[in-house]
Amino acid sequence: DVCSSDLRIVQLSDIHVGPYLRQRELENLVGLVNALRPDIIAITGDLIDRDMDSLPDAVAGLRGLRASEGIYMVTGNHDIYTDPFSFNSRSRGAVRIADAMEDVGVKTLRDETVMIGEGAYQLALMGMDWIVQRGSQNLFYDSARTRAALDAMDSKLAPGTPKVLLVHHPETFRETPDYGIGLALSGHTHGGGQIVLGEFRGQ
Repeated sequence: DVCSSDLRIVQLSDIHVGPYLRQRELENLVGLVNALRPDIIAITGDLIDRDMDSLPDAVAGLRGLRASEGIYMVTGNHDIYTDPFSFNSRSRGAVRIADAMEDVGVKTLRDETVMIGEGAYQLALMGMDWIVQRGSQNLFYDSARTRAALDAMDSKLAPGTPKVLLVHHPETFRETPDYGIGLALSGHTHGGGQIVLGEFRGQ
């Protein structure tokens, strides 16, 4: 059982497929990732930079990814803003991106959980959607709506279930101790390189 021993997760984040990153670069990335022999590949948002014309490159470039327990993605702010007007019964924005990635074996988790492993060695892989700010595109963290999404996912899990969270916004880490989440993987800050000095609405 994969979860009875080491579980290897390879995280990719903020790929921003667009003018500077296309199919060829992605194919090189796929070779590096597959050489690590991952059990799970986690793509933590901002797959697309800003133009839906980049989606075919993303799909073709990542088609070769392989992971024994699956490839999972969550949306980031750029994914939602690139594809804001696509809807289905559960999700607002980035639906066309998620559908296209599904065709090459990448499952987008939109405030939902998948179970990895069997029996006593199961863990819950939780995937949280980028929270769309109603009426705006601001990037400030929304603790209340984050907790509501985590509450909904957590309520469906048995007590004591090991949990891994995929989420784009790193400030979600503030909430994870209350939910017993042992590992949270995020993106958005590009390795800490985005620094904003100032105050807005007390933040």
